Amino acid sequence: MVQAGEISSISEDFLAAFSHEIRGALSLLSGSLCVLQMTELSGAQKELTRKMEKASSLLLSLSNNILDLNRLREGKEKLHPTTFLLDDVLEDIDLLFRDKVQDKGLLWECIPSYPSGLTITADRTRLMQILTNLLNNACKFTDHGLIRLRIALFGPQSDERIFFEVEDTGIGISPEDLGNLFREYYQADNSLTRLHVGSGLGLCVAKRLAQAMQGDLSVSSTPGRGSSFAIHIPLVFPQEVLANPA
Repeated sequence: MVQAGEISSISEDFLAAFSHEIRGALSLLSGSLCVLQMTELSGAQKELTRKMEKASSLLLSLSNNILDLNRLREGKEKLHPTTFLLDDVLEDIDLLFRDKVQDKGLLWECIPSYPSGLTITADRTRLMQILTNLLNNACKFTDHGLIRLRIALFGPQSDERIFFEVEDTGIGISPEDLGNLFREYYQADNSLTRLHVGSGLGLCVAKRLAQAMQGDLSVSSTPGRGSSFAIHIPLVFPQEVLANPA
């Protein structure tokens, strides 16, 4: 008789294989739609291609999250730390989100509290993935007020860490949901969150990636007033992790 654990493992393997197979097709579809949007289209055709591009992007994000989660579960996620300027991360984030936030009529704030020219050794791609996920969620669930990104240096010299905090004045999260927020496939159960398509994987993956980088991701929130997500990672990637990558 097949045990429950075996069924779960088979299901996870199937999802990972399925996600890997469709990712290539979705990437091709997304690229083709981008090219199509550059041609002459009627208003109705532009709206259809916009909706198709959004749907393909959501599916591609889902497949990527499933693959990430599967690798993190199995301890196969390989980090690729490099040394880079923290200012460059702030500049990239500002470029990606300033217009998006302001187009919703929200105030956008980036507050650096670290010495200019500070370098950090970490997996830059994964760090950007976490921050992008948190800021996209903040944009999604905030209709009034502001979205703020704070970046600060803290801790003793022997264990200096970089602290990133994403604050919003959105719908907030109930105490009941807070305890489950980083569970796989979990979504807060209220009418506002159900308006937005999602898999319930993004925050789970973000937390596990932060932990893989020897840091963590936490949240505090007040319903109706907003949320604050905070990630901290070492300023310099630990040598023992570099010697034995995940």
